[in-house]
Amino acid sequence: MSTGIEAWKNLADIGAIYPFVGSEVMWVIIGLVLWIVWHVLQISAEKEHHEKAKSHFNQNYRG
Repeated sequence: MSTGIEAWKNLADIGAIYPFVGSEVMWVIIGLVLWIVWHVLQISAEKEHHEKAKSHFNQNYRG
């Protein structure tokens, strides 16, 4: 298996080695935004779950 590249001297002349060269920053920003959105949704869902559990145990507590 050969890449077809015989010398690594003129990499600028070879061109892109992988697709979407130059879009790395965009993908990092998209990843960070999705990560933050996931955390917000997760915190919201957990808060709702804990409120339901708290109200359930408060109703059943006879102390």
